[in-house]
Amino acid sequence: MGSALIRGVKPMMNTFRTISLALIAGLFLTTGSVEIAKADGTADIKARKATMKAIGGHMGGIKLALKGKGGRGALVGHAEGMAAMGRINGGYYPKGSEMGTIKTRALPAIWSKPAEFKTAVDAFASASAAFLTAAKGGDKGAIGAAMKGLGKSCGGCHKNFRAKKKKKKKM
Repeated sequence: MGSALIRGVKPMMNTFRTISLALIAGLFLTTGSVEIAKADGTADIKARKATMKAIGGHMGGIKLALKGKGGRGALVGHAEGMAAMGRINGGYYPKGSEMGTIKTRALPAIWSKPAEFKTAVDAFASASAAFLTAAKGGDKGAIGAAMKGLGKSCGGCHKNFRAKKKKKKKM
């Protein structure tokens, strides 16, 4: 019986070893492709688009929560998400990520005026942190004021550093 058990375990160990090696190889291959994508700015563009989508989602959730929709904790949950986006958002605009194989509405001013862009990004990070504090506090007046500051900080980037959407022609 003991030798039959050992014979059954050996194939499982070989399978485990094979899967582990495949995962490690996949990690190395993926890391290499990320570096290749990053060389032309595509990875950074994808990351910032995903971040902007998340910010928009949290903003929508915040607006619903302020209208009493979304259940208990929705406001604080979305405020936490927004504050997290505020902390990481500025890291997706390194020099060289202006162009990629993906269309972007990021304006060249981001890279030609880095100090002004950093000021705008820092304003969003501060406003999103302030909104989180207000949301956790629960005071409606403080939440309203913080929401106004958050909206203003979003506009600070969008007005100066993002191209307007092109209107689609109607047929």
